Amino acid sequence: MNNQKQFLILVVEDSSLNLQIISDILNSKGYKVAIARNGYEALNFLLENTPDIILLDIIMPGLNGIELCYEIKKSIKIKNIPIIFISALTDISSKVSGFKAGGVDFITKPFQKEEVLARVQIHLALKESMEIIKEQKKQLEESIISKNHFFPLLHMI
Repeated sequence: MNNQKQFLILVVEDSSLNLQIISDILNSKGYKVAIARNGYEALNFLLENTPDIILLDIIMPGLNGIELCYEIKKSIKIKNIPIIFISALTDISSKVSGFKAGGVDFITKPFQKEEVLARVQIHLALKESMEIIKEQKKQLEESIISKNHFFPLLHMI
């Protein structure tokens, strides 16, 4: 992971205590943290900001975490943001629902600091790797187009 970049993490959680604990955990490792107390606050934040990753509670008043995840995945601009669910729900159907909605991981409450950090770090590293691959693919495609433009007869042989 690029240590120069300060990653922005959106934490969507209706519990003030959990928001504080998660924010403290992430801030202690140098992450920039934005918070939303419900799905609608998160959507408003996402209209003008693109976090690197989202930590998302499932059970919230109004727009719950699964519904919010579906809304995020509909948007071209923000659909590739990794979403990690953090929930007290431990049943397999809740976890599967989270994955079907587009979540990349699931942490059960009560959570451990080390687990939260490990999962955030791995998904940020995967996101950065995917961005590098996309950029290299774009450069390769441009190179092929350029080569074909300058050497049009080579691909006819």
